[in-house]
Amino acid sequence: MYDFETEVVVSELPAPPWVIDSWSNDGRYLALIMGDGPIPPEISIWDAQLEQGVAQLGGIGVIWSDQGSRFLYQVHDAETRTDELRMYDLATGTGHPVTRGAPGGLDFDWAPGARYVVIDDGTREALRFRVHDLVEGRDAVILLGVLYVDWLDDDTLGVVGDACSQHAYYSVDVDGSNLRKLVQFESLAVPHLSPQRDRIGWSLREEDGRFVTTVMDLATGETREYETGDAVLPPYRGGEYWSPDGRYLALIKPGGRDGICFSQEPQELEVEVR
Repeated sequence: MYDFETEVVVSELPAPPWVIDSWSNDGRYLALIMGDGPIPPEISIWDAQLEQGVAQLGGIGVIWSDQGSRFLYQVHDAETRTDELRMYDLATGTGHPVTRGAPGGLDFDWAPGARYVVIDDGTREALRFRVHDLVEGRDAVILLGVLYVDWLDDDTLGVVGDACSQHAYYSVDVDGSNLRKLVQFESLAVPHLSPQRDRIGWSLREEDGRFVTTVMDLATGETREYETGDAVLPPYRGGEYWSPDGRYLALIKPGGRDGICFSQEPQELEVEVR
C-alpha cells in the first residue's frame, strides 16, 4: 500500500492470490478478496491508518456504508445453494447475519443513513425486493413486481415497476406508505439515478430511429430532453454513467461503437447537463 503524500510504502499486502474489492467511503479501509480456484474466498480488510490487516472473514461482495467502518458481505452455503447476507462493524469487531437470500444469489445496497438495506432476493419466476431494518432486525417492507430499486434519501425508495404491467418510476417510503408515480415511460426504459439522488436520466428511441435522452428533476418534475442521435443510456443497470459531481452523462452506442459524454450539444462530445 503506497502513500502518495509521503511517497513511501506504508504497508505490505498479503501474498497473492487476491483481488482488490473496494475501499471504504472514508478512504481508511481496503477490502481484498483472497483465494483462488475451488478454495472458498475470504475477505481481508486492511487499515491504511494502522498499516495492517484488521479483519479476516469468509465471504465475498463487500458493500460499505456511508459511515465508513460498517460493511455488508455475502456468504454462500454450498449445501443449500443459498446466500446469507451479513454485516460487520470494524469499530466494534462484531458482526451478525442479516438475512438469507434465494437460490442463485442476492444483490443488496445500503440506504444513505445506513439504517436500512435493500435486498434483491427474487428469482426468474418472481421479482422481489426486501427492505431490511438493521435497527429493528426485521423486514420493513417487501416489494413485489419491481425491476429496480434506488435510494432517494434515508427513508425513501425510487422504484421501477414491472415492464409487463406498470412500467413507471415511483417513490415510496420504507414502510410502504406514500406511494407516488413520478413518471410514466412511453416504452421500455431504465432510469439512471444521479449520485446526488436528485435527478434521473433515461433514453428512448424515436420513430426515426434516433434516441432522445431525458433528464428529470425529482423534486420539481421538470424534464429536459436531449437529442443524442445513436447514443443511449443502456436499458440495464450496471456501470457509472453519471459523473460523480452529476455534471456529465456518459452514453454508449449500441453495437459496441464508441460512446459520448453529453448534455445539450452532443456533437461537442462533452457538455454540461446543468
